[in-house]
Amino acid sequence: MHAGEDATTLDPIIARDLLYADLDDVTASAHVARLTPQPFATMTTPIEASGLGAIPSTYVLCTRDRCVHPEHQQLMAQRCDTTVTLDEDHSPFLTDPDTIVELICGLATQ
Repeated sequence: MHAGEDATTLDPIIARDLLYADLDDVTASAHVARLTPQPFATMTTPIEASGLGAIPSTYVLCTRDRCVHPEHQQLMAQRCDTTVTLDEDHSPFLTDPDTIVELICGLATQ
């Protein structure tokens, strides 16, 4: 990661393995090319309102994630009502979109 004054960027050379390890090279390269700096404000701005606890929540834990370690994901998942564990990398919406669609549709009809 490289930190600028107001944002952090992920080195494109390592971004592929961290975010898109299970994608083919062409698709992964296309997604890496679309990455933009992540403003620090998204990680440091205090939350003033949250539906957590008032609205049912589900955490999708990806066991092969190389960007957010599964142990850290477990800590975040503890705040949610339900955890769905997938044997996927950081981007299951790209590597297994059918499963993600089924999950969202199932949650939307509850």
